[in-house]
Amino acid sequence: MKELKIYRVDTASCNGCDIEIVAMLAPKFKLGNLEFSIVEEPEEANALMVTGGLTAKSLKEVSSIYEKIKEEKLVIAVGACAISKGVFQKGYPLKGGIDKVLPVDIYISGCPPRPHTMLLAFGNYFNIDLKKELKVLERTFPSARGLPIRDEKKCTACGACVNLCPSEALEMIEKEKKKIIKLKYWKCIYCGTCEEVCPEEAVKLSQEVTIFFKEKERAENEIELTVLACSLCGKSHATIPQRDAVLKRILKNEAGFKNFENEIVNWLNICPDCSHRVQTIKRVKLRMFEIGKEILKNKRREDFH
Repeated sequence: MKELKIYRVDTASCNGCDIEIVAMLAPKFKLGNLEFSIVEEPEEANALMVTGGLTAKSLKEVSSIYEKIKEEKLVIAVGACAISKGVFQKGYPLKGGIDKVLPVDIYISGCPPRPHTMLLAFGNYFNIDLKKELKVLERTFPSARGLPIRDEKKCTACGACVNLCPSEALEMIEKEKKKIIKLKYWKCIYCGTCEEVCPEEAVKLSQEVTIFFKEKERAENEIELTVLACSLCGKSHATIPQRDAVLKRILKNEAGFKNFENEIVNWLNICPDCSHRVQTIKRVKLRMFEIGKEILKNKRREDFH
């Protein structure tokens, strides 16, 4: 292509991505020797740029527009909604990302993506180096939200981030003696919920806001942790790092528990199903009462001396 003529389709967006597309068209931005512009009729275009999640009502319309686009047909999914439905995962009118009905050539992630991200994506696709030209635009404000970076040493696979991720970008996969936390960047909206709810502070939002890809699988990563077997029934439950993190908090809150560390570890090795049994609850409560009395007695001795 010597000239990129884009026809834009908004299937059900909030217009956040559309505003960034308009900004991308500013005269100061160029794609090397490749000219690009927005056209008003699909018959004039050789590229289709889609924003918003694919709705039930737009299925036929989008397919019809795609047929009118000139060869070579380039399809660009712009923003989290066009790629994966964004925060509207449970929305009944949405049928999915645009790749449910069209072959997507470029995925540009973000909520919304920045103009320079879109330009770099085009440059990457057409083998045009734009890094020097767009270097000034790569600077971000300190408060800018970018890709979440996870610290594998701190993560315990507790599932807090998975349960509260609004775009379902995080997934918990349980295998034999393993728990895997998968992060799908192509679903991420950089909202920062994972950073906020992580009890171990294992997630931090970076300032990296440039992400685009040709295949979704290239925008994923995983953390794999070993799972404990229940000391009573053998059923897998928490991970070893999660147990150790809970133990650390217990010992931090009450130094007297240090003398009973092995007992506490044994209790933490019991799965929720077994720990909720009446016999187990009675036994643990009785032992905790005895431990409490002993800790109190030791404190009184220390105060006396």
